[in-house]
Amino acid sequence: MTACSNLQAELDQLTKAHLDNAQSFIHLGQSQGSGNADANDMEMIEEARQLQQHKGQLEVRMKVLEEHNRQLETQLYRLRQLLDQVIEQWHSHLLSSFNMHVCQIYNSLLKPCSPQSCFY
Repeated sequence: MTACSNLQAELDQLTKAHLDNAQSFIHLGQSQGSGNADANDMEMIEEARQLQQHKGQLEVRMKVLEEHNRQLETQLYRLRQLLDQVIEQWHSHLLSSFNMHVCQIYNSLLKPCSPQSCFY
């Protein structure tokens, strides 16, 4: 029986020591804020994972926007070329039209005046 009571006493002592250590750890964690360290660590890890995922999504979105921007710049370049061509054509048309009118006026001034047209 003594061996059994010695074992029981030793078990009780180890259980008490274990409980004392657990209580002191809990008390230490509450006083230093480390009692929630595992929960805080898990929250921070989850937040970091979400931020990394969001960063990846933003990088993909940025690449799409950059490609769209390049396409818009190409379209703008083509439109400017077309506009320059149209302006050049209109300029040429207006100039030739102006020249034609000037020539007509000049020719009409050079015609000899008939008595009916001079005094009309």
